[in-house]
Amino acid sequence: MAWTSVIMESGRCLTGLAEYPIEMDTESWVQTGEYRTGILEANVPCVIGCTLYLEGCESFGGQWSELAAIVTSGFKQYFLRRDAPLGSSERLPRYLRWRVGTPSGPWSVTFRLALVLKD
Repeated sequence: MAWTSVIMESGRCLTGLAEYPIEMDTESWVQTGEYRTGILEANVPCVIGCTLYLEGCESFGGQWSELAAIVTSGFKQYFLRRDAPLGSSERLPRYLRWRVGTPSGPWSVTFRLALVLKD
């Protein structure tokens, strides 16, 4: 089977001076459909004073669960599969999004996210 590449975020730089949680727009959530396997790649050259969360959800409007919490810069890969147990950080959910959790002080994050899916 062929791999399908999806760019979740081609390059984003966000900054703030106070608490202001930011999340991916609903229209931009990635739907994984019937794919069984995925590799989520996070390229985060800068993260200062905040956390970049990668989250998954099984149904539209359902509860989001944390797949990863990124607090340091670097390149990271997460291997996901549909048959992993519900609630597992290895489970490939139906929907994927990013969210930035911010404290009360200054913060900044720059990131690029890519997802590769396979049947």
